[in-house]
Amino acid sequence: MKRVTTFSIIAAILLCSCSSNPATVVGRVSCEGKGIRGVVVSDGVEVVTTDWRGRYRMNSQKANGYVFISIPSGYEVGTTGLLPDHFVRIGANDVDTADFELIRVNQDKFSLIVNTDIHLNGDSVDRDVEQFHELYFPDLCKTASEIEGPLYTLCLGDMSTDGKWAKNNYGLPEYLKELDGYRGPIFHVMGNHDNQPKGKGTVEEWISYIGEKDYKETIGPDYYSMNIGNVHFVMLDNILTLGPETKKRDAKVAGTGFGYAFDQEQLDWLAKDLSYADQDKPLIMCYHVPLYNTDGIDENGKTRIKARVSKFQTPDVLLDMVNDFKEVHFLCGHWHRTETYNISESIMNHTVASAGAVSWKINDLDMPMICEDGTPGGYQIFTVEGDDISWQLKSSYDTIENSQMRVYDLNTIPVEYGGEPGSDKLLINIFNWDDEWKIDVYEGEKKLDVQRKAGYDPLYKQIRTETKTLLHRPTAFLTSINAHMFTVKRENLDKGITITVTDRFGNEYVDTVK
Repeated sequence: MKRVTTFSIIAAILLCSCSSNPATVVGRVSCEGKGIRGVVVSDGVEVVTTDWRGRYRMNSQKANGYVFISIPSGYEVGTTGLLPDHFVRIGANDVDTADFELIRVNQDKFSLIVNTDIHLNGDSVDRDVEQFHELYFPDLCKTASEIEGPLYTLCLGDMSTDGKWAKNNYGLPEYLKELDGYRGPIFHVMGNHDNQPKGKGTVEEWISYIGEKDYKETIGPDYYSMNIGNVHFVMLDNILTLGPETKKRDAKVAGTGFGYAFDQEQLDWLAKDLSYADQDKPLIMCYHVPLYNTDGIDENGKTRIKARVSKFQTPDVLLDMVNDFKEVHFLCGHWHRTETYNISESIMNHTVASAGAVSWKINDLDMPMICEDGTPGGYQIFTVEGDDISWQLKSSYDTIENSQMRVYDLNTIPVEYGGEPGSDKLLINIFNWDDEWKIDVYEGEKKLDVQRKAGYDPLYKQIRTETKTLLHRPTAFLTSINAHMFTVKRENLDKGITITVTDRFGNEYVDTVK
């Protein structure tokens, strides 16, 4: 009688598996020589998991030219420069091998630096690189060096300026060189200005591969996921590059045509990826263009929002996929302003202001770099401990304590910039405000009544009006109405004013007016 060993049973199972589902990509995920089970591996279309030995097999069409892992919780990957080694490029072999080596790390508590819209282009007139290294990068490096424990940086797109790639010979590779010396890794998402601006092809070819080709070759996958601590992160691409022949009226933007939507292949992948995520744990989704923007204040004094106008897609496409998660945060950029609000009880949006403020072009005035809503140029710092997530705005030229608000005496502001001489009013711009924040204003010992309003930031209105470098662009970089403004009327000008703002985490920020 023939004996059937455990080895022969396993071999038979593997043989059957090979014959029914031939693999074109195989590999192993390991840490210190030991295979890691249950790691999610994908080529952007197919999604598989590793077995007990850390091995995986995938029948991939290799359309994207790479496979990537969803880095499991409690592990990191190595880096090439500042880019994480979470993906491996594959070729046209019958069977490609893509192995991944993990590094074990304690992620009970970790930090995120979140920035966006750096817009480097190597232009001698804009002096963007010069200002980046003078006004932004040193502070970013200092903050990163002072953070204890694991640190991960998320860049939400528009690292470069596509229109200057050829003109200045400056694109994504040059952007990466400017970050030498920074504490990595940096996980990127793709912005509209990180797409190839020139070339020939149909709209379908631009959407499928032409527009994102340079990004994928330099940075890596344009969508992927990872796990850090208890949080599942999904990095998405909601830019459809329509090609330079697309008319402005169709794309609703100047230059190369863009549509803002998640393509169907990406959504199909996302559904598979999210099926492996724990819905009782936090989910952070990063992409470039917001699904919503603020639309003033409602009758209850709360932030009112509206869906972004797009002929390509409605926000429900994404919302329907995450509604069952207990806590969801959307992180995005693009608008060059700060907007923090709840989309639903479980979904919160964070629109992060740009690193280069409204634009490096506004550089001929002796004034601080601020965005169109008054937010200082800078970044956000997120702290994650277990399931608890908190965040703070950080100006690149001031402390966290001094980065939360700006106070104006409207008596002293010219009317053309929003002043109200003789009104005895103060205007307070609280940049990172959401509806869980509080504001208290005291005149001496007396508490004053504070009114929330939607309005313009006076300082940026002055900057935009007086800057000379934009005289030839009268409709560009205009000041925007924001919903994080407050007014208070003084009663006794001989008494000092104390303004105390408390964020949803109990952090207090104080300013005084004499």
